[in-house]
Amino acid sequence: MVLVREPAAAITSMIALGSQTGRLDLDTANNAEKAAVIAQATRRYVDLHQTLLGLRDQLMIVRFEDATVNFGAVIDAFNRRFGTTFARFERTPEATAEIFERSKKREKAHLSPDAGRDEIKQNLSAHYAAPANVSNRNLGERVYAECVAAAAPIGGSE
Repeated sequence: MVLVREPAAAITSMIALGSQTGRLDLDTANNAEKAAVIAQATRRYVDLHQTLLGLRDQLMIVRFEDATVNFGAVIDAFNRRFGTTFARFERTPEATAEIFERSKKREKAHLSPDAGRDEIKQNLSAHYAAPANVSNRNLGERVYAECVAAAAPIGGSE
């Protein structure tokens, strides 16, 4: 199973998390350096997603939104496709809180929304949308659309 996320959100979120965890220093980066990071991340996004499309018969592509909102139905679809019997995730406030709590213990940052990360993403969004990134951005959006078209249909509700 591979999750695919809209490129602007995926790229800015990945870079913002890298900045928050100290794996990427954006604090001292100037605009040109930030633009270069965005361009490189966008090209990598395209490369990864083109590779995934070539493997679509061997894996299950799932939209990020489906996995974050309706993971029980995603597990059901996975079980049908691959003949497995993984337990269905039932989204409850307690189950969601446990996931976020476990992630906090493993990482410096956690999976839940974060105001600091949102601020970083907002700043990076201008670089992603900049004219200098238009070619990369168009490729990213095109490959994302292909991935969405190849994504597993997810039905049901939690």
